[in-house]
Amino acid sequence: MDGRARSGKTLKNKLGEYVHLAASGETVLVTDRDRAVAEIVAPQAGRGAFLADAMLAEAVRRGWVTPPTLVAAGVPPRKPVMKLRDLMTDLDQARDADDLRRQLGGACTSAGRGSLSDQRKSLIRPPPCRRTA
Repeated sequence: MDGRARSGKTLKNKLGEYVHLAASGETVLVTDRDRAVAEIVAPQAGRGAFLADAMLAEAVRRGWVTPPTLVAAGVPPRKPVMKLRDLMTDLDQARDADDLRRQLGGACTSAGRGSLSDQRKSLIRPPPCRRTA
């Protein structure tokens, strides 16, 4: 193993230099009181180039995340719930129903009706409306 041995203090002061050495293929041996305690080496060939890849691999290794059983290429196929035309029809009907409720319930407002807690209750269960002709 062609490498350089450095104490923790020297490594701390020149970390950038030793990281560049490791990235170029050298092994940097970290020592503490003349005893090897760690190695700084270039990433293995199978390791991803980004930190997120390494973090994801660690999460899979620890069992926090399960990788997909089948890996499909591309975007999954669309499975629309309903056609756009049907959705727009439903939306128009809901808006018409809301308009009708507003027209019929215009006289039934909570303004001037008791305390704030009474008004909150009316939001949960609206009071019955009396139609005025």
